[in-house]
Amino acid sequence: FRVSSYYLAKCVSETPLKIILPTISYTLVYWLGSLNRNFFIFLGMLAFFLMVVLVAESIGLLLSASFQNLQRAWVAGNLIILGFLLAGGYFVENVAPWLDWTKWLSFYKYGYDGSLRLQFM
Repeated sequence: FRVSSYYLAKCVSETPLKIILPTISYTLVYWLGSLNRNFFIFLGMLAFFLMVVLVAESIGLLLSASFQNLQRAWVAGNLIILGFLLAGGYFVENVAPWLDWTKWLSFYKYGYDGSLRLQFM
């Protein structure tokens, strides 16, 4: 098989699981957490959540294709994801001015900011 046909088949066959399982867990957490009761805000926040899940999964695929060694890919993945979390605003709000530009690289920032705007508008 060609790589393009393998990748397309993999994406089509795994997409339902990538969307259904996080949707079930997020739905439980959202409604049990007594967040905003508006259903359209729930759908918007679910869209942001699924965006973050799919981008994180894509970064995992990129790292697995880039590294031949599982341990190196695991370490690089942890460092990259933790760096994105730190830059995205989850743990640190005031970053040094020379490092402030990294927040625009973090995919967590966009999902986090969008969810905050929806939840507290």
